Amino acid sequence: MDIDTLAGAYRRLTSAARRVAGSDALSTADWAQIDWTLSHVLLSDAMLAETARRMLAGEPASIDNSGAMDTSAISTLIDTTSHAERIVMVSDNADRLVDLIGRMPGESAAVLVPTRLVDRAGKEVLNDTLRWGDLVKARGTEQIPGHAARLEGFARTAMN
Repeated sequence: MDIDTLAGAYRRLTSAARRVAGSDALSTADWAQIDWTLSHVLLSDAMLAETARRMLAGEPASIDNSGAMDTSAISTLIDTTSHAERIVMVSDNADRLVDLIGRMPGESAAVLVPTRLVDRAGKEVLNDTLRWGDLVKARGTEQIPGHAARLEGFARTAMN
């Protein structure tokens, strides 16, 4: 599995998050999106790291992102941490996740993982079995880069 791409995606995300820090040019709505994004990534990464840990231990593993989309959990993170703290937490969680994935044997990429994904409204959008390697690839090439692009857009606004 390509952990270099995954690690690079997280560096891009945290770099963009640092560039918006302290900006007065962003609206309350912009900050709500930034806060939501970082909190969602934090919760998602904790869930994915637990999946990776379970796989490494030979335990049954599955993915259910409903906790990472939970409005209450996201609100609690936003209310109890600062933007700077969330950046550090995202970076630490990313390092942990990348390390766990890096320790997995190559054949782990083919392991089928029961996966349930919901959208922001809690509506189920996927309930299937996916290969772990495909999930990791999507995290590094689509999901985290998508969140990074959103934050980079806010960073451009903050610079103007």
